[in-house]
Amino acid sequence: MDAKIRLALITLLNEKEKVVSWGISNISFGDDFVAFDVDGLIYKGNVMVKSVSSDYEIYFSATKTLTCSLEDMVDILDVNIEKTQNYRCDLENWFASLEWFPNFFK
Repeated sequence: MDAKIRLALITLLNEKEKVVSWGISNISFGDDFVAFDVDGLIYKGNVMVKSVSSDYEIYFSATKTLTCSLEDMVDILDVNIEKTQNYRCDLENWFASLEWFPNFFK
């Protein structure tokens, strides 16, 4: 595994609250990438983070590609996967839609 992908994995692990909110699953990695599925409020599907030159490329199911630095990676992923404009309200609505979750918001 390339050192930059190792750094990307460590960065993701250090931001576990955000990463867990994405509904991350099916994590796999290769020499120059880490891939996973997400089930966020904004995006549901496959994400791949690939090491390229001095930056990273983020692929969203081959429909969208973004380039970022290591420092910006988690925030860029978060605003494309989970963080809506009205995040608190959207979370409250999501919790309220869960049949098994007590309705604290009404």
